[in-house]
Amino acid sequence: MIGTLGVNPIVAGLGCSIGSFMFSYFNDSYFWVVNRSLGVTEVKEQIKVWNITSTLCWATGA
Repeated sequence: MIGTLGVNPIVAGLGCSIGSFMFSYFNDSYFWVVNRSLGVTEVKEQIKVWNITSTLCWATGA
């Protein structure tokens, strides 16, 4: 489908990947991986650390 629309498959794949970074929550396993790796234990801080970082990644990548 992407080929028939004339869209570069690499750009389409990057768009899908970057779009998934927008604001994740507790049920995202990578949320817990990042916070445990950084040593963040308080829930409010975990949300701030991961969601600000992932939203900046989404905004600059798009």
